[in-house]
Amino acid sequence: YTIQVLWDTDKHSDIIEWSIEIKSIPSLIQNTQVSKILSSWTTEIVLSSDDNTDLKKSTYELSFSNNPLGGIAKIIKSLAVYPYGCGEQLLSSTLPNTIVKQFSTLLIATDLDASVVETNIEAGLEKIYALALDNGWFWYWQWDTSANIHITAYAVRVLLAIQDTGTEVDQDILKNAVSYLEKEYAALSWYEKTETLWALAEYHGDKTESVINIWDLSLEQNKDSYYINDNHNLIAYTYALVLVNPEKFKSIIELNIDTIEKNIVNGYEGSYYYNSLSDTAEFAQLLMEYNYDEDLITTYIKKLYNRDWESYWYSTKTKNTAFGAFATYIEKYGANQISELSFKLNGEEKSLILWGENSNI
Repeated sequence: YTIQVLWDTDKHSDIIEWSIEIKSIPSLIQNTQVSKILSSWTTEIVLSSDDNTDLKKSTYELSFSNNPLGGIAKIIKSLAVYPYGCGEQLLSSTLPNTIVKQFSTLLIATDLDASVVETNIEAGLEKIYALALDNGWFWYWQWDTSANIHITAYAVRVLLAIQDTGTEVDQDILKNAVSYLEKEYAALSWYEKTETLWALAEYHGDKTESVINIWDLSLEQNKDSYYINDNHNLIAYTYALVLVNPEKFKSIIELNIDTIEKNIVNGYEGSYYYNSLSDTAEFAQLLMEYNYDEDLITTYIKKLYNRDWESYWYSTKTKNTAFGAFATYIEKYGANQISELSFKLNGEEKSLILWGENSNI
């Protein structure tokens, strides 16, 4: 092709001319993605293409996994690269980096460089610490002038989770936050108490009852039906009971599990910045902590699976809780699972073994 640029006539301007060689007719690129969880021994996945698609020049890419890893790559990419913003965003976007660092298979699946993850962790922790004051409480924003109980409790849980992945955290900041929650606990509302109790139970475990009174929460719960319908409250409270003493609180735990299930089925939306999807993810983690029915847990994991987690539609809190549920599920049920997968594509049969570092192909 020859391109010429000329003003009105050749008397008034020079002709600018350039020739471009087109070696072949360019191909139209069309990306089609289909995701499916195999719920039976055999399944059929159909890829549809436009009528003008040249099948001989088309490329098909199949990905298989024997755990939900394939469903969380976008969460990692979305959260692992921007630890910034308010306290909740900082906490929610820093934790997944440490989990990615802990599980090498996650790092491979996301194409994230280990040095980038390490930088994100350091930057995230530095900004988290900037929200902590000497008296223990955390700001929601750096320019706030008062404590935020919810963020302080959430900070304790996230810092403990980061610590559990092998990343060192500032013990003075962690202990100060715990001391602040212990001191304020008695005067808090039910909603604040459930969040605080969850954080303290994560920190003290089976010694929590020597620090605070748990039974008063059960009494308050029975006074007001509003709290029975607030899923996040019930999840936080029940999760704490599981961490403290699952045998002692078994009847309350299982009653609450039934109520939470019904609320999820009925599509009840939580209050504050918690929504039903975030509640579902935290409920799945609660059930795994309690060693509840694996089939039910898998049902909730599947509810979280097939979503566009790279989208800004979901909050960092929701993404983080979903990511945590996937990672816990993989660690608990899929880390050493060996699966043999046989499949047929356009009449050609192939067989794969999914296990360990080759769990995702």
